[in-house]
Amino acid sequence: MALTLYANDNTWQTNALRSIARYAGVVLNVVTNFSDSDIAAVSPAGAAPALVTPHGGLFQTNSIARYIARNGVRAPLYGETDFEIALVDGWLDWTREKVEIPSKVLLPVETLLATDYYYMKATVETLLEDLKVINNHVGRNTWLVGRHMSIADVIAAFTIAPLFTEVFGKNHIKPFNSLLRWLKTVLDQPGVAHYYGGEFVLAKQSPIPNNPPKAQKKDDVKEEIAPDVSYLFEIPTTMDINDWKTKYANTKPTKPDATNWFWEHYDANAYCLYFFHYKFFNECTVQFKTSNLFGGFLQRSDGIKGMARATCASMVILQEGGFFHIYGVWLFKGTEMPAAWVENTDDINYYDWERVDINNAEHRALVDDYWSWESETNFGGGGTVVGGKTYGL
Repeated sequence: MALTLYANDNTWQTNALRSIARYAGVVLNVVTNFSDSDIAAVSPAGAAPALVTPHGGLFQTNSIARYIARNGVRAPLYGETDFEIALVDGWLDWTREKVEIPSKVLLPVETLLATDYYYMKATVETLLEDLKVINNHVGRNTWLVGRHMSIADVIAAFTIAPLFTEVFGKNHIKPFNSLLRWLKTVLDQPGVAHYYGGEFVLAKQSPIPNNPPKAQKKDDVKEEIAPDVSYLFEIPTTMDINDWKTKYANTKPTKPDATNWFWEHYDANAYCLYFFHYKFFNECTVQFKTSNLFGGFLQRSDGIKGMARATCASMVILQEGGFFHIYGVWLFKGTEMPAAWVENTDDINYYDWERVDINNAEHRALVDDYWSWESETNFGGGGTVVGGKTYGL
């Protein structure tokens, strides 16, 4: 059986699929010089890798791997029973969610060095914790599934290996003896080694910095006046925002005591409320990255002097349809969003904003839901809450 694969040259995805095809006894004609129209005719996503089959086009590495394995004439690369097939699928899903997607923050190394230090460190810590799962498993088993190497082993090995050869240092790899033994076993298989392209060698030194970048010295830069919203405290009001923050932080559960207090004291002449929703939710397939996304927004908001004191926000992460959504409510001192914040915080443009109509019962109920992280309507149909953050407390 001969198939055509449109793929970028020498990527782990391409080399993993070549290895799988070799073991499956499938002839794979790899085309690396292709046009956008070639890919568009095969892949709805318009991106490589994409496989041309007698039945039509296939896209996404795992889908292509499954198809090649099912149509192979040699080793049972996709499991020998329905149960093993399900286990293979489980490991493929685990590898994509727990390793491949987070690794995009760290690889190539140029990406790692350009990433926010704290976000990068959090990603590394989460990856190391998740890799203990596969380390423990291969400590008891030669292969991920059954008695033979499967496409789960090949995909996982090609995905994980660059972390140990380019990112992790000696201080990271100590707990992973079983994982390293398994990696070497998979990558030393003749059909895999042929495409892996060299010996599996651990990184001599991790490029991960030990400390955050030092701030520039005052002598090196011209002193700039930081954006400031402290003037908002001069606006007269019947509701002290600090009283609300104290009530909110110390009342559990939030409903109905704290939320009733909020509406009884809310001063529409001195405050405004806005709902917000992250626009690009289709990027949010991993919960911790979604949370870090909003955390970065809050960090940059802190760069506006007085912002945390003059405002209060509550965000919930909702899971719906395979994606994580960021929804919430933001209370601002003043009758409009602070201009200095709007003009100096680019993240605002990544969110849809809707002014809360305090005379609308549905709006008021949704505000209560966001303050409390509890909802009888799944936050207006937004999804199931899986996490959240507050700001300004």
